[in-house]
Amino acid sequence: MREDHTGYGEAINTVVSIDVKTESAGKILVSGNNFYASPRLSPDGLQLTWLTWNHPNMPWDGAELWVGKLNEDGSIDEAVRVAGSINESIFQPEWSPDGTLYFVSDRSGWWNIYRWRDGKVEPLCPMDAEFGQPQWVFASALYGFASERRIVCSYTKKGRDSLATLDTLTRALDDIELPFTAISQVHAAGDRVVFIGASSTEPTSIASLNLATRELEVLRRSRETVVDAGYLTSPRAIEFPTEGGLTSHGYFYPPRNQDYTATANENRLWWL
Repeated sequence: MREDHTGYGEAINTVVSIDVKTESAGKILVSGNNFYASPRLSPDGLQLTWLTWNHPNMPWDGAELWVGKLNEDGSIDEAVRVAGSINESIFQPEWSPDGTLYFVSDRSGWWNIYRWRDGKVEPLCPMDAEFGQPQWVFASALYGFASERRIVCSYTKKGRDSLATLDTLTRALDDIELPFTAISQVHAAGDRVVFIGASSTEPTSIASLNLATRELEVLRRSRETVVDAGYLTSPRAIEFPTEGGLTSHGYFYPPRNQDYTATANENRLWWL
């Protein structure tokens, strides 16, 4: 994507191609809308997909997923809208190794994984869970392909993130036991998965998982300081009704200090 500030007023966003052998500002491939994101080339290099949306929407309000044929001169032909609208949010379009387009959509009210093949959109694993997240920044990744048949994905349910594998043929979801409750930036290659994980007791860390052995290795922690577990609270998942008959989820962190014990009255006041 190119964000052009050379003119007056708001920056102009476009999808461009850049010839790495020459110095240029890039050749515009797609333009006309306010925002673009996630341009992805198909494995054979013949198709390009991208996200786009317009004011006043944010991408989590509504966005469109497009696919176009990439010509030899770099131009785009036969562009079609695959999914999305002003009321449907699309997140993280990705091509599988066999050239099938996958993406996350909230068309059901939950961000679930879908794919587009033979001109049709089909869900892979319908769940009351979030396989996507708001695009506050670009290049977020909550799933990746370990192979043509296996997706490694993170999803949020009742306020807790889980890592799982998803079989693209049987559509079976298999959870992976991990010491993390927040998981993001999931990238897979063969049997190896790298991601960012954290929990109430584990600092934000870059971790590597072997899918074959389920062996977990922490590559780098955000801090090396160790806090005694006696001073760390264990959060409890809670849910409560909100407007429109919906349910909100959150964590309750009761106070914890191994050097102090609250009286019954103090505990009662805290809960009140």
